[in-house]
Amino acid sequence: MVVQYTSGSEGSVCSFFTVTPFILFRCRGSVVPLVLPQILVAVACSFGAHWWKETQGTPVFNGANAGFDVIGVLLAFLMVFKTQTAYQQFWQASGHVDGVLQLSRSMAMSAVSAFTRSEHSDQEARRIIRLLTLHYFTVIEFFMRTGANATRDPAAMNRLRSDIRMLTGEHEFLNLYPDEDVATQGSLSSHRCANPTKVLFWVQLCVGRVFQAGECAAPIFGMLQGHINGLMSHFWSMNKIDKTQFPLPYSQIVKILVMFYVFTLPARLIMEQTLLSTTLLTVLAAVGFFGLDEVAEILESPLGNDPNDLNLRKYGRKLLVDLSMIYEERNAKLDTVFASEDDFDLSAVLEEAYSDAVRVGAFHDASTASLLPSTTKKMQPEQPQGTPPTLQAAWK
Repeated sequence: MVVQYTSGSEGSVCSFFTVTPFILFRCRGSVVPLVLPQILVAVACSFGAHWWKETQGTPVFNGANAGFDVIGVLLAFLMVFKTQTAYQQFWQASGHVDGVLQLSRSMAMSAVSAFTRSEHSDQEARRIIRLLTLHYFTVIEFFMRTGANATRDPAAMNRLRSDIRMLTGEHEFLNLYPDEDVATQGSLSSHRCANPTKVLFWVQLCVGRVFQAGECAAPIFGMLQGHINGLMSHFWSMNKIDKTQFPLPYSQIVKILVMFYVFTLPARLIMEQTLLSTTLLTVLAAVGFFGLDEVAEILESPLGNDPNDLNLRKYGRKLLVDLSMIYEERNAKLDTVFASEDDFDLSAVLEEAYSDAVRVGAFHDASTASLLPSTTKKMQPEQPQGTPPTLQAAWK
């Protein structure tokens, strides 16, 4: 998952001392260690420029400041565009992951609540929920085992395959990984991953059997069909984001300009600066330009094994909890709080929410502040003039 770190989101006078140091010196997920080679080259260029100044005494790029200013502006635009595009890909991938999770939960709720209750439909509902879980974990294995940032850790490969093995029967497992023993570890398998689309087809078979048995209404069947299509769409969109790299010509131009601009910076600074200030400024420039380029390349493939990638397995644990809850609560007994239309009254809760919002200053303009009281007023019975307003109980 994207590396968690302490932030000053709540705001504090002391946040500079309590939050900033933890961010500056956080190693895991940091991009600074990844650009150390570029930093060392930049330092070497600084010493080389100092040697040139001491031995030759003439500027290397005499009168070329205007040209370098043009290159700097061009490079800034190129870097911002590349980083922003990668950032958008990251959030698009996150949205597709949320879509898979939401549709899986929705299908499970429909399967246990909308099918006509019978032994056959109950069995198919349990199978659908299991297969939805299996689909998500095959998706995890697919992205963890494919692409440029695929995991190379044998323990991780074995764990991914073990998760799938626990969710499948023998025939299903052999169907996903043909010509292979069921006990084969993921790191020793000839199959890097299973095909998530095959699992979705199994879900479709289950839904179709319930519909053909007359235990599922046509609108519900159509809705479930749409959810299956949505799961497929989200998966292939995630795959496109994860596997599609930034165009080579663009990346090539960016790297050429960054290398030229940063590594020639000491030669332009040394004539007016000391060796220490030249080295410091060059190192900061190297961290900024090379670091942003590295960040863009990390964000453009957010479904792999990098510390800043989305942790699909963590989301999977939450999905398991919710799917288990959905099936266990299928026979839940619900209370009747409002027995009739006349008893239905939410004004007490609404008035309390409005009072809390005013107390903490949640309303910033008159239009927002007037929303809740006007609604509450409509829900209250007429009060005689000169008497304070009263609230009816939400339930009796």
